[in-house]
This record gives sequence, structure tokens and C-alpha cells, in this order.
Amino acid sequence: MADSSLYLVAACVAGMGLHVPLHPQSVGFFALQASIWCVSSGALVVARRRAWKRFHGGVEGNPPEWAHAFPAWTYDGSACVMILTYVPFLLATAPRCFASMDAFIAAHSRTYMAASYPEEFWLEHLIYSSLFGYMVRDMLLFFHKPDLLFTIHHFCVCFLMVGISFWEIHGFRLLALTTAVVELGSASFSLWVLYRWRRQYVFIMTVSNVFWVFAACACTVLHSATTLQIVMCSVGVSMAFARQGYLLWEVWCSSETRKESAKAK
Repeated sequence: MADSSLYLVAACVAGMGLHVPLHPQSVGFFALQASIWCVSSGALVVARRRAWKRFHGGVEGNPPEWAHAFPAWTYDGSACVMILTYVPFLLATAPRCFASMDAFIAAHSRTYMAASYPEEFWLEHLIYSSLFGYMVRDMLLFFHKPDLLFTIHHFCVCFLMVGISFWEIHGFRLLALTTAVVELGSASFSLWVLYRWRRQYVFIMTVSNVFWVFAACACTVLHSATTLQIVMCSVGVSMAFARQGYLLWEVWCSSETRKESAKAK
């Protein structure tokens, strides 16, 4: 299949996600949306792999001194998927959360059960189910190359997406916005891995992690939190701190490598 056909498949399948005739709060909606976005993003990632390898003469095209668990094209494909998906989601959800003080209070307090009508939280359910689908896509693409950090991260994300979607967790809308912000932080990591864009990586990833901690804590401490809410908050905050710690380690290692290279010259 030609690359252009794969891009067309990705767009058409993603478009199907806008017309799922199921109740947004149902398991069927979540499963079908996750499947749709898994297939759509998978087609895009395969297309990006072909383009990347063609540009690099048919080889993986890893930058010099490549030390990551997966080939470079995987980060290119992931960055494309996350930017194309979560920039629109961010623009759509931000006004719902911050248009007014009342909107913000509702965003951090309401659970998915508080919808006035079934489609009120349609977009939020779409955001959670699509990210679950992306995690499944990654695990299907790389099940033959097990990596501990990769596996822990993806299972934690899946746990959070299912938990927010089907358990009465405060902040259903604010956490959807947070998901978009966090995934754009992940996109900045992919671009850092490929192109060493230090400033955008440090800025975007740090902002996304701070926002994640803020949102998770706001949805928990401003309410009579259940044990489940506290567990979900703890997982999210721990992941945010882990991401920030990894950022600092990556940037420090990069600085040391540059110093050694300068000395060698």
C-alpha cells in the first residue's frame, strides 16, 4: 500500500470516530473508539516509518550514538499522532474548563455521572478512549521488543484512562484537558529525542507536568476524595514527577556528552 493510501486510511478511520452511534458512557463506546484510534494512528505510524526509512536510504535512520529502546521512526510517528490529535483536543477542551469561574468549578468537581444529557461529555470520553487506543497500538507494534519502562508507563496510562472513564472520579472535564496537555509534553520528548530541541522540550514538558500535578491535586483536595480518587491522583502525580526527573536526567546527560565531545576536539 502506498504511503498516500495509508494517510488516507488514517484520516478516514479517524473520521469514523466522530460518528459512533453508541452511548458515550458505555463500555461499547470506549472499546470501539479505542479500536478506531488504534487503527487510525497505526496506519499513520506505518506511513511515517516508510517515509522516514525512505528518506534515510532504507535504513532505520537512527541519529548518531542512538541509545533508545526503539528506532527513531517510532518517535517521529508518535510525535505526528500526538500533535495532530491533541492540539485540536486542547483547543476544544480549554474553553470548557476556563471560560468562567463556574466553568472551572464544574470542570474540577463533576464526575462522568453528572452529565445533564448523554452527549455532554462526548468529547471527554473520546479523549480518554483514544489515548487508551494509542497505548494498545504501541504495545501491539512492539510486543516483540519488551521494555520495562515502556510497559509500566503504558499500563499506568491505561489504568488512568479506564479509571477516569468508568469510576466516579472528580474532574472528568479538567482531566480530559490535562490528558491533551500531558500528551503534548510527550510529543516534545519525541522531538527532543530526534532533533535535540532542548528549549521546547524543557519548557513544554515542564509546563505539562506542572499542569498535571495541579489538575490531579485540584480534583482531589478540593473535594471529599474517595480512596480511589486518592489512588488515581497518586499515580498521576507520581508519573508527572517521574517524567520531570527523566527530563532532568536526559538534559544533564546531553550536557555531559557535549562537554566530552568538546574536550575530544
